Amino acid sequence: MSALRDLTRTALDRAGWTNIASGRRAHTSPHATLNLHGIP
Repeated sequence: MSALRDLTRTALDRAGWTNIASGRRAHTSPHATLNLHGIP
């Protein structure tokens, strides 16, 4: 079961989907992700 979860997570990561703190998945650029966490 965990292997399936890891495969899904890897596929989403390669597609550009990033997990954010709220647990939702959002298509964000790296710059937007850093701003989300308060990193300039």
